[in-house]
Amino acid sequence: MNRRCYNPQRWKEEEGCMRVELWGLGGGPNFQIPLRWSGIVILVVEGIVILSLILFHFRRINWRVKLRSRWHWLILLFLIVISPIASEALLVRLPLSETVVIPGVSLEPKSPSFSVFGALPWMLAAGLLGQWQAVVVALVGGLARGGWETFRILTPFHFMLQAALVAWLLRRDYMEWAGRAARNPIVAGIIGGFVLGLLQTVELFEYSGGSLYDGLDYALTLVNPTIIAATIETLFAGAICEIIRSAEVDAWYRPQTLVVGPYNRSLAARLVTVFLILGVIASTILLYGDWLLAQTSARDLVERQMRHTASQAGGAIPYFIQTGRNYSQRIAGELNQFIVQESLSTEILATQLRADTFFNRLAVFDSESELLMSYPASRGLRLEIPREITVSLRSVLRGVPEEVVLEPDGLDRAAQLAFLSPIQTEDDEGPIGAVVAWTDLASNPLMSPVVSSLEKVFPGEAFITDGHGLILLHPSAEQEMRSIDLDLISEEQVQVETAQDGTRLLVYTLPVEGYPWQVIVTTPMREVQRQALQIAARLTFVLFAVGMLVVGMVYALSRRLTEPLRMMANVARSIARGNLAEAVTSSGEDEIGQLAVSFEQMRQRLKSRLDEMTLLLSVSQHVASGFELSDVLPPILHGVAKITDADVVRLALLPIIDDENVPVEAYQVGEDPGNWSSLDSQVMDLCQQRGRFTLENPSRARTIIDVHFLTKSIESLAALPISHEEQFVGALWLGHQVPRVYAPDEINLLSIIASQLGIAVSNAHLYHRAEQERTQLTAVLEWTPDAVIVIDQEGRISLANPASAFLFRGEVSEAIGMPATDWLTTDELLDLLMAPGQDIQTAEIEIDPGRVMFAAIADINPEEGESSSRLCILRDITHYKKLDAVKSEFVSTVSHDLRAPLTLMRGYATMLSMVGAMNDQQKDFMDKILTSVDQMGTLVDNLLDLGRIEAGLGLDLEAVDIEEFIAKVIDSYRPQAVNKQISIDVDIADGMESVEADRTLMRQAVANILDNAIRYTAAEGKVSIRVTQENSLQLIAIKDTGVGIAPTDQARLFEKFYRARRREGDRETGLGLGLAIVKSIVEQHGGQISVESRLGEGSTFTIAIPIRSPLLGSEVRHPEGREGA
Repeated sequence: MNRRCYNPQRWKEEEGCMRVELWGLGGGPNFQIPLRWSGIVILVVEGIVILSLILFHFRRINWRVKLRSRWHWLILLFLIVISPIASEALLVRLPLSETVVIPGVSLEPKSPSFSVFGALPWMLAAGLLGQWQAVVVALVGGLARGGWETFRILTPFHFMLQAALVAWLLRRDYMEWAGRAARNPIVAGIIGGFVLGLLQTVELFEYSGGSLYDGLDYALTLVNPTIIAATIETLFAGAICEIIRSAEVDAWYRPQTLVVGPYNRSLAARLVTVFLILGVIASTILLYGDWLLAQTSARDLVERQMRHTASQAGGAIPYFIQTGRNYSQRIAGELNQFIVQESLSTEILATQLRADTFFNRLAVFDSESELLMSYPASRGLRLEIPREITVSLRSVLRGVPEEVVLEPDGLDRAAQLAFLSPIQTEDDEGPIGAVVAWTDLASNPLMSPVVSSLEKVFPGEAFITDGHGLILLHPSAEQEMRSIDLDLISEEQVQVETAQDGTRLLVYTLPVEGYPWQVIVTTPMREVQRQALQIAARLTFVLFAVGMLVVGMVYALSRRLTEPLRMMANVARSIARGNLAEAVTSSGEDEIGQLAVSFEQMRQRLKSRLDEMTLLLSVSQHVASGFELSDVLPPILHGVAKITDADVVRLALLPIIDDENVPVEAYQVGEDPGNWSSLDSQVMDLCQQRGRFTLENPSRARTIIDVHFLTKSIESLAALPISHEEQFVGALWLGHQVPRVYAPDEINLLSIIASQLGIAVSNAHLYHRAEQERTQLTAVLEWTPDAVIVIDQEGRISLANPASAFLFRGEVSEAIGMPATDWLTTDELLDLLMAPGQDIQTAEIEIDPGRVMFAAIADINPEEGESSSRLCILRDITHYKKLDAVKSEFVSTVSHDLRAPLTLMRGYATMLSMVGAMNDQQKDFMDKILTSVDQMGTLVDNLLDLGRIEAGLGLDLEAVDIEEFIAKVIDSYRPQAVNKQISIDVDIADGMESVEADRTLMRQAVANILDNAIRYTAAEGKVSIRVTQENSLQLIAIKDTGVGIAPTDQARLFEKFYRARRREGDRETGLGLGLAIVKSIVEQHGGQISVESRLGEGSTFTIAIPIRSPLLGSEVRHPEGREGA
C-alpha cells in the first residue's frame, strides 16, 4: 500500500540553530537565470540602470587628477581583490522558525546568511574613493556571493544597486539633519541593508517555481530573515566605517561646502516633503498591517472553510455507519427463520436488497464461518473470503457486530465497507450465523452529501481515512486506499505541512466521533496568499489613490498658501536689487494676509527711507560737485519738493555784506501761488530767533507771522534755519496750499538737508573768497621780481612764476608738471630742493657768473612721516653782494688802520697808573677805557679773520685726531661751564678716522659754537657734544638746553652782523660775526653747517666736515712729519 507524506523535513538540520561557515568559496561558481519572465525583465532593467549610473559618473571624472593620484588606484585594486574574500568568509546562517522548500525546484535551498565583513570593501570604497568605485567593488563581491552562495545572477546586480545607494547617501552635502544622518555610515548602511533585503526577497520570488501565489508564499516566508541578514551585514560595515570617519581620516569624504537640500528650498517643497515622508511611513505601516491582517483574515477564512467541510463530512459519517448497522441487524433478524428452516435462497437475499438500497451485496455465513449464500452472484463473490472478514467473523459469531473496510474488487474501484451482524436465535442461545452486507462508500446514498462536500474543496482536497491512515473516500478515486502517515498530523488543529512538490499546505484533521475515522482537509498556502493579496490589493489601491490625491492636494494647497509668500519673496529679491516700486498685495486677513500687509508697510517705509537716502546722497553730491549756488541749489530744492509734495520750496540767504540796501538772495522751486516770496524776511527772522518751526494754519498765527498781503493763502508752512559753524546764513522753508502735518522723521530729514545746505552756502562763500585771494596771489606772483618755485612730493614742478623763467631750460608753462631734475639748470638749487629732513634752508647760489641769488627753501604743510611739497623763493642779491664786497674791503682797510691807534691807546692807558696815583673814579674810567679798547680789538680781529677766510687764503691742512681735538676745546671752556654749573657730555663713536683740516680754524669754529651754547644756556643746564662718522663725513653735533632760536631767525642766523632777537632781560651781547665766521670756516673746508632749534627747548648745531679734504693742491701735514696731497 502506498503511503503519502506531507512533511519532508528538508531543513531539519538547520532548524533552531545558527551556524557559522568559515569559508564559502568551495567548488566552482554557478549562476542561474530567473525562472519567471518578470525576473528576466528585472535583470535587463537593472543592468541598464547600473550601466547608466557608471557611464554618468565616468563622464564626470577628472581623469587627469585621478591618474596623478596613485594611491587612489592602489586602494581600489586592493578593495577589488579582498571583496570576494570578504563576501564569502565568516558566513553566519540564520535559523528558521519553520520548514521551507523552494516550490517547483529540486535544488536544496539555503537559509539566509550574512558575511561579517562582506559589505566592508565596497563601503570603504564609497567613503574613500567614490560612487562608481563602490559599484565596481560591490560587483566583484556580488559575483562571489551569487556564484557560490545564492546561485542567482540577480545577486551581483542587487549588490551594485545597494552600493550605489549607500555611496550616494554618504556623499550628500545637505546641511540639514537628513544630510547629516545620510553621511553617517551606520545610518546609510542600515538603509542599504534594508533595500538589499527587499531586493533579495524579490530574488526569492523570481527564482521559485509553481504558481504566482506559491512563489509569493515562499518569498514572504523568508522576507524577515532575509532583511535581517542583509541589514546586519551592512550594519557591521557601517560601524567600522563610522570609526574610521570619527578618527578624522583625511581620505574619507567630507563635503567642502554644505548646501540646502532640495526638500528644504521652498515652503511648498518642505510641506510636500513632510507630508510625503509621513505618508510613506503611514502607508508602509498601514500596508504592512493590512498585509498581516489580510493574511490572518485569509487564513482564518480558509481554516473556517476547512473546518466547515470537515464537520459536514464528519457529521454524516456516524449516521451512515449507524444506519448500516441497523439495516444489517434487521436483515440478520429477518434471515433467522430462513436459516433455522433451511429455506434460505437467493430470492430472499434479493428481496432484502431491493427492500433497502443501502447495501449492494449480501452474504450469509453459518456458525462455522462457512459461506451459506451470497447475492448477487454476478458481483463476483470470490471463492476465498477476504481475510478481514474471516478475522471479523470470529468476533461477530460471538455476538459482536463489526464493520470492515475492504479494498475495491476488480469491478469496482471504490472502497467498500462490510457490515457484519450476528444472526441470533429466538431463544438467544448464541449466534447461528452471520450476515455480511457490503456497501460502496462513494455510491451509498447516505454518503452522497459527504462526497459532495469533499468534492467542493478547491484548490485543496478533502478525504476520509480510517484509524490506520488508509484513505477510504477521496474525490479522486486514484487516491483511495492509499496510506498517509497520521503520526505527523495533529488532530483537530490546522497545521502547515510541505507537499512533495515543495509547496506548503494547510492540513486539518477531524476525528469522526465514535469511530476510528478521520476527515482530513488540505489547502495550499498559495490559496491563502491569493485571498490575502485580493484583500490587501483593494486597500493598497485605495491607499495609493488616497495618497496620490493627498500629495496632489497638499502640493496644490501649499502652492496656494505659499503664493503670497512667493510673491513676497519676489518682492524681497526685488528690494534686494534696489527696486521698491513693486507693491505687495493681500487678499485675506489671516496670518499670511497680515504678513503681507506688514511687508507692504515695510516696503513703503523702506521706499521712503531709500528716497530720503537718495535725496541726501543727491544733496551731498550736488554740494560736493561745485561752488556755484545757482547750479547746486535748484536740484536739491527739487528733491525736497518731490519728497514733501510742497507747492513752493524757497531758500533765502542773508547778504554777504551787512547792508540793508542789499536784497536777500533767494532760490525757489515751484510757482509762487500768491506773493509767498514776501515771507522770506519774516521766516528768516523767526528761524534766527526760534530755530526750526512748523505752522499748520499760518493765517491763524497772526502774532507769529503776517500773511495778510498774500493773494493766495498758505495752509501749511515749515521752516528750518540754515547755519554753518553756529553762524546763521539763511532759511529753508516749504509752503503748501493744503493742510499738512509734518512727521518727526520728515523734520529730521529736512534738518539734515538744511545742514548740508549750510555747508554748501558756506563752501560757496569760501570758494568766492578763496578765488579773490587766489586772484590777488596770482597777481603778486606775476609781478613780484622774486623767483618762486614749488615742487610736489614726486619732485615735479607744480608752480613757477614768470620771474623764475631764467632757471628753466624752456618756457615756464612747459615746465609745469615736469620733473625738476630735467628742467632746472642749476645743480646746487636742485640739491637744495631735493635735500630731505630740513624744514627751512637758505643758501646763496650763483646762477650765472657774477649773478648771485639768495634761496630760501621750506616744506609746505609737512605731515609727520610723509613727504611734502617744497617752496623755493629766490631773490637776486647780486647788487647786495657787490655792496658787501665794498663794505668788507672798507672794513678791512679801516680795521688795519684802527689796529695801530688801538694798540697805542691801550699802551698809554696802561701807563697812566705809572704817572701817578689814581682815585677810584679814575680807575673805573680806566677799566671802561681798557674794556672798550679790548672789544674794539676783538672786533678788528674778527673782521680781519673773516676777511682772510672770505678771501680764500690757503688752509694749513693736517691730520687732526678728532677725539684729542674735541678734548682740548672742551678744556678751554670747562672753567666757564663750571662757573655756570653746566655739564658737558661728550659722545665720540668708536673707530673714528683722522680728519684733514686746518686745526686753528676748526678750533675757532667749534669754540665759537661751544661758547654760544654755554653763554645761552641757563645755569645747571646741559651741553652735549656727539661726534659720528657717516660715509665720508664726520659730524660734530653740539646740543644745548638753552633758550632756543625762533624759526624766523634761523633763516638769517649765519649772516654777518645779524643777531637773533632775544627775550627781555637777556644780557648777552655780541657783534653778530661768530656764526658767520663758523659758516665761512666750514664751507672753506668743503663742509656744511645746519641748525635745529625750538624756542625754550634748546638748539643743535651740526658741522659736517669731509674726512678727506676736497681742496686740490693742498698739502696735508701728518703727525709723523709726512706730507700728502
